[in-house]
Amino acid sequence: MNWFKNSSIRGKLIAIQLLTTLAGLALYGAFTVINETHLHSAAMTRKSETLVKMIATNCTSPLDFQDVSAAEEILSSAVADEDVVNAWIYDAAGVLFATYSRPDSTEFHFPSMKAGIYRLEQGFLTVSKEIARRGETIGVVSVRLNVRYLRTAVVRSGGIAALVLVIGMGVSLFLSIFLQRAISTPIHALVGVVRKVSETGDYSIRTGNKRNDEIGVLCDGFDAMLQKIQQREDEKNNAAATLRESEVRYRGLFEDCPTSLWEEDFSEVKRYIDELRRSGITDLRAYFTNHRDAIRQCADLIKVLDVNRATLDLLQYDRREDLCAHLSKVFHEESYALLMEELVFLAAGNAVFQTETINRNRHGEKLHVNMTVAIVPGHEETWSRVFVSLTDISSRVRAEEELRRLNQDLETRIEERTAELALAKERAESADRLKSAFLAAMSHELRTPLNSIIGFTGIVLQGIPGPLNEEQTKQLGMVQRSARHLLDLINDVLDLSKIEAGQLEVESKPFNAAESIEKVIHLVLPLAEKKGLALSVNISPDVGELTSDRRRFEQILINLINNGIKFTEEGHVRVECMVEDKTLVTRVVDTGIGIKPEDTGKLFQAFQQVDVGLSRNHEGTGLGLSICKRLVEKLGGRIWVESEWHVGSVFTFTLPIA
Repeated sequence: MNWFKNSSIRGKLIAIQLLTTLAGLALYGAFTVINETHLHSAAMTRKSETLVKMIATNCTSPLDFQDVSAAEEILSSAVADEDVVNAWIYDAAGVLFATYSRPDSTEFHFPSMKAGIYRLEQGFLTVSKEIARRGETIGVVSVRLNVRYLRTAVVRSGGIAALVLVIGMGVSLFLSIFLQRAISTPIHALVGVVRKVSETGDYSIRTGNKRNDEIGVLCDGFDAMLQKIQQREDEKNNAAATLRESEVRYRGLFEDCPTSLWEEDFSEVKRYIDELRRSGITDLRAYFTNHRDAIRQCADLIKVLDVNRATLDLLQYDRREDLCAHLSKVFHEESYALLMEELVFLAAGNAVFQTETINRNRHGEKLHVNMTVAIVPGHEETWSRVFVSLTDISSRVRAEEELRRLNQDLETRIEERTAELALAKERAESADRLKSAFLAAMSHELRTPLNSIIGFTGIVLQGIPGPLNEEQTKQLGMVQRSARHLLDLINDVLDLSKIEAGQLEVESKPFNAAESIEKVIHLVLPLAEKKGLALSVNISPDVGELTSDRRRFEQILINLINNGIKFTEEGHVRVECMVEDKTLVTRVVDTGIGIKPEDTGKLFQAFQQVDVGLSRNHEGTGLGLSICKRLVEKLGGRIWVESEWHVGSVFTFTLPIA
């Protein structure tokens, strides 16, 4: 059957058609011959049975009378049929009674036979029947017939069947040759496309199918497969092009990178470590520490695949081949301890190992480097691709060492300077305490005569010693005002000295803050009226008892109101007080000349006055706001100012209620 397997589809289709036709016609011919044979055989059997029956009926009397000649005459007359060759009768005793043979027949022995149909020899049919009389068998008659007619009929039927077979095979051959094209032609076209695609590798070729049958489905499927293959081929080509571009970029980046880069293969080391673990070793650090040769063996197993130009420059090598070898060939003795740490770290499942270490160049000179060992993603199981980068940090290390030396020198100098400053600070504080004590003492000594001057001047102005003229009154008034101004100055200096010397004591007692504010307003109201200013107060109903130093609270408020009146030429000065979050908030608002933003930083400094147009036309030492700030902070609050030039100022201070 190899010829059938290896033949073309056209040959297979023709062979299948012919074999199918041959089988059908052969079966039909065989059926026809068998059927014809059966029909002719049945007809001859019926004819012979009728003949024998007739002879048996006519020969009853000759047997009864033993009339042989009558019996033979009956036989000869009964066997006029040309197919009858012999006829004979046996009597009841089994004795041959009468016979007949066709003249042209061969010699024949007449056997004794029982009733029935027999084919005793080829080409002849023998039929026997009992001769009976009133139910009693008196003999047996037999007739031997020639069946040549049956053979002729069979041969004729076979010839007809053979002729039909030949004609059918011819028609089948013609039809199969003509009809197989409907199947073989598109299949041959499909095969041609397959061969062309296979030879040219062009997956854009299509079958051009326009059929809707199974072959059309096959062609459409093949076209769809070619389209998918073409799509995947395009994707593969694009991926290959992208990969090539990536390789070119990678190579360019690898070569041009200013950092030393190594591409290494750790796969044999990974297999070695896996074998150690399978043998029951769990503590790799202890194993490598106790088996120094093992870590050296690991260095022999690591392959350096490639290095970039920066590596050659860093280590002062001329050829890559000197470094692209087993790692042990470029190792120094101190490198093995670092390799052990590196392998233990990577074996623990980490992908990146980083450290600062000392390496050596080809000449053995030390290099301080920052080393990073990274397993390339996708190679974590085999360690077949590992990148190592070395960044030269020798300059940084030298700079750090120099910086540490400078820091040590600086620390020594700072310690020495600190000791000097501590001594100077102690001396300054001592001098400040002496100054404050001196000022306190001198202020006390100055206040006594000033109070006397103010008191006696007041007596004289009252006219108690005698009347004064206008000029005398004027001059004494000037003396009294100057004395009071000097007394205020001395009081401010004394307060500041006490604050700086830490001698100012404040008390904390409950008092009514609203009453204190009304008291202060009553005291300073004449000053405001004298300048034609409106002085108002707005106290919130929830302002009540305040636990603090009443005298210092009123002193702060007087200083702020006096400051507002002094620097306000027209408009008003307003005092506001309210409670916010358990804190007493007090504001002094004026419509004076205001303060420039760059001058607000000097407001609360001692002996500092803002250099404004009117500042030189008013008295003052620049201590009032400084004392207010220190008193407010001493009482646990804070003070600040909000001002706009040529619009006015708002001074706010807060104190805790309890």
